[in-house]
Amino acid sequence: MKELKIEQVGEFWAVYRYSESKGEWIILGEWPEKKHALQDMETWRKYIERCSTDEK
Repeated sequence: MKELKIEQVGEFWAVYRYSESKGEWIILGEWPEKKHALQDMETWRKYIERCSTDEK
């Protein structure tokens, strides 16, 4: 799934979502600890899945 990714940016961990319309990665949030970024990414993944299901 190319929709979400996490990567370290300096001292922080950033969560990104790929925007097909813009053709680039958009930052959703930054966290000082990787575990919090992973939790945030999972929350976004559930939100995206729920929105996708609602549209169908």
